[in-house]
Amino acid sequence: MAFQENDPQFEFGAQLGAILKVLPESLHDFFCDYFRLEIHGWEHLPLNGRGIVVANHSDALGFDAFMLGYSLRKTLSRKPRIMAHSFWFDSPLKSGLMRHFGFFPADLREGLQVLRDDNMLVIFPEGADGNFKVSSSMYKLVDFNPGFVPLAIMEKAPVIPAVIIGAEETHYNLAKIDLFKDIIGASVPFVLNPIPFPAKWKIIFLPPIDFSKYSKKDIKDARFVKEINQNIRYRIQHEINREIKDRDLIIT
Repeated sequence: MAFQENDPQFEFGAQLGAILKVLPESLHDFFCDYFRLEIHGWEHLPLNGRGIVVANHSDALGFDAFMLGYSLRKTLSRKPRIMAHSFWFDSPLKSGLMRHFGFFPADLREGLQVLRDDNMLVIFPEGADGNFKVSSSMYKLVDFNPGFVPLAIMEKAPVIPAVIIGAEETHYNLAKIDLFKDIIGASVPFVLNPIPFPAKWKIIFLPPIDFSKYSKKDIKDARFVKEINQNIRYRIQHEINREIKDRDLIIT
């Protein structure tokens, strides 16, 4: 849902975000040390211009979106735009606050505008199903929403697959509760530990995939879009499997 920026609640949310802007950066620095975060593959990211970072999604409380977004912001001196669940935009206050920090609701038109403004777009194509997956299914990707493929083709934007290791072990999710889904528009995770486990994190950016050779007519080929989507999903899953092969998981 879109709200007018002159809405008093929207403006208050943005002002609140401006007041609190130091807090997320301080939290990011704290959690970088707490999770002993390592980041690899910076050379694959564009220093300017458009690009789509496509990452696996996990951790029931959204730490992965927070850590990835602020890592990009701090290292590249760019403010990435992160596509988020509509739940975070169901009121003017929340919408103003989230937009201040670079988040926007899942919307094709807005995603296109982000790229046309030469911004970096971050998408978690597993959506809430990946975010709230139970811990017994950790590091197993669920189906990707292929919506990022048409975005990349239409705007000739490179896609940079990203792998986040450690977020799956940060919180133990016992179950995904759908009881309130019709009310709030999302499932609710049943998290065992509100305080995150000190899992070691690693974020890996894989080589970019060039979409400049494709045209808008390729978007109409459903099989082609599906194959591209699955190929990127397989790349990310392959890297996850390689990373956790000899890893001592906190949660088993």
